[in-house]
Order: sequence, then C-alpha cells, then structure tokens
Amino acid sequence: MIYLSEAAQQRVRRFVAKQAGAIGVRVAVKRSGCSGYGYDIEVIEGLAEKDVVFAYPEFQVAVAEADLPLLQNLQIDVKKNGLNESFSFDNPQAQSTCGCGTSFSI
Repeated sequence: MIYLSEAAQQRVRRFVAKQAGAIGVRVAVKRSGCSGYGYDIEVIEGLAEKDVVFAYPEFQVAVAEADLPLLQNLQIDVKKNGLNESFSFDNPQAQSTCGCGTSFSI
C-alpha cells in the first residue's frame, strides 16, 4: 500500500485536475541521489500492464510491480517551507537517507 496524507491527496487532485485526461499519478523509484534511489511522481493518463493500483477519491496511484518492494507502505505527505511546497516521503524500507531527504538506500 502507498499512503497519502490528506494534504498530499489534495495536491495530487490539483495536479490531476490541471491535466486533461489524467487519471492519477505514478510513484516510482529511480537510481539517483547520493544514497542510491530517488522518488519520482508524475501525472499519468493511463496504466501500464504490470501496475499495482491504489484507489483514492478522484484519482489513482500507480506503482510498477517491480518498484513495489522498494515502496511498500510508503507514506507521502506535503512539506511546506515558506511559500514553497513539496512532497515528503517516509519509507519504512529505507535503511538510510541522504541529508536532503530526497534519496534513500535499501
């Protein structure tokens, strides 16, 4: 399961509403950052064949089956810093994170 706080859900709803045909977001991991893996969130218009889908009111969260072991029970929230706002991630699978909090290792 991928868990989104109420603030994260509201932010995703805004992104989805702005893009015609959007059905939700894809949460993925990519090789990057100083700790090895980074998070990626993008608005999607459709699902891939091997997606695992989590339904939320008004949108879906898709995760590639191959990424799910790295993201199982991921909690996504919104962090505010002054006027800026970004997603924050709390991943129980992560053994360590970098100082900036955007990458992790398993």
